[in-house]
Amino acid sequence: MNERNCFELTQHTPIYLYGAGMIGKNICRKLLDENYNLHGIIDKQGDDLQSTVSVYRLGEEPFVENACVIICLAIGVDHFSIARQIRLRGYEKILFLPVFLKSRAAKRMISIYNYIVAGDFSFLSDIPFYDELWKVYIKDYYLCDIGDFVTVIVHSDYIYTASLERDELHPFISYMPQTIANERAWFHDQPLSLDAIRNDMCEKLTERKNVYNLLQNALFDGLEYFVDAAAPAKLNPKGYFNLLDGHHRTSFLLIRGFAGIPLRVLKTEYDLFFREKAANNLMDYCKELGEIPFAVNHPAFVRLPVKEGKADKRFLRLISTLKKYESEN
Repeated sequence: MNERNCFELTQHTPIYLYGAGMIGKNICRKLLDENYNLHGIIDKQGDDLQSTVSVYRLGEEPFVENACVIICLAIGVDHFSIARQIRLRGYEKILFLPVFLKSRAAKRMISIYNYIVAGDFSFLSDIPFYDELWKVYIKDYYLCDIGDFVTVIVHSDYIYTASLERDELHPFISYMPQTIANERAWFHDQPLSLDAIRNDMCEKLTERKNVYNLLQNALFDGLEYFVDAAAPAKLNPKGYFNLLDGHHRTSFLLIRGFAGIPLRVLKTEYDLFFREKAANNLMDYCKELGEIPFAVNHPAFVRLPVKEGKADKRFLRLISTLKKYESEN
């Protein structure tokens, strides 16, 4: 990570804690024991709380240039909106759980935050600035990068059947191999007697059951197998991916409720699909909004909180640009 986009938390760095609950008290005690430069605690109850350090409501604390604010709330999803309020207050250094962001910087922040909560202050360098967490880098979304190909997670809305001779496109989720689609009912909901099925169909269903069980066992250990054996796909002219192989693996993950499917695609095609520049423009606006008016199934936006409502013209324009299937060069 570029050192200009991150900071180090030292014993000389001015620090505020946000939240005077159990987590805040534990971190406060540790900071004082280690002689860190703690300026106080920010909490909704403000000076109504009794504490060994000064307690303020947000906006009433003395603003300290270059201070770092550590959010100490027990519920991780609450960090997001509070961090935004703190950034609007003028602080750039905010340590919290950016659970709705998927960038490499966000993963780094989560790791550092968990060390701090555990009382380990050994990893307080290369901490991303708040604004850096929102930057979209296409390489952050590569699961594997080998030669001309990358393995990536693609939302099922963008996965279609293999190219057909005619121009129609069939979303793969509605076009799964029938035997696999029926298998869920057969093995889980409505067991049928094999005696009642034709011999050829019986053999086919038994084969599919064996495939299903193998995939079930592979999933028990996590997604490693499905990433290593990612289904190959090709971007079609309409901006979707056609499966070239791996139909059973894909069907299995869809049946198990996975919206994101590992695919192996050409790097140049994924660049066209991902549209890094357009994604950054939209993400900049999402940072201002805090919540988006409807779900966006692009890899960079799938985790953002949604508050359904009417989208404004700027949001719709940025969405339209993101979905355009054309080179940015």
